[in-house]
Amino acid sequence: MLTNWFPMGLYKLMKRRLDTARTFSRHDWWTLGQAWLLLGMVDLALRVLPFRLVHKCMSLARRQTRKRDAAAELAATQHMQRLVSLASQCHLYPMRCLSQALVLQRLLGRQGIPTELRIGVRKEAGQLCAHAWLEYHGQPLGEPQGIAARFEPLAAPGVEP
Repeated sequence: MLTNWFPMGLYKLMKRRLDTARTFSRHDWWTLGQAWLLLGMVDLALRVLPFRLVHKCMSLARRQTRKRDAAAELAATQHMQRLVSLASQCHLYPMRCLSQALVLQRLLGRQGIPTELRIGVRKEAGQLCAHAWLEYHGQPLGEPQGIAARFEPLAAPGVEP
């Protein structure tokens, strides 16, 4: 049997991931591929270009907001967040929260789902820590409920203080 020479923890992890992968539709795989490519491009762009330019480019894909059932739209945002998170976990190197938030905002914007990019900072053990996340109707996507309270917000992108 395979588990006799294969570490049991790794076996269970791979089995769980394969079971998850089997539930994906073709559209999910397409979206996962897009997210993976966009994550790499955005991460590189953030390293060499000004943030405002990268944010503006990622915001160009916004479509007109569609009228749809609020529960269905919330489910779509949570599903998309899960796919982007999975793509970031499977990337060549760890993806930062800002790259993930920008990619998720672009993919949701293509579906006509409006979100707000939030960037916050806090001091932790004498060091400045920053975090970026998306909010959908004031609720953080893929983040703990009190995330906004833990970080002091920066000005919204594109807004001069």
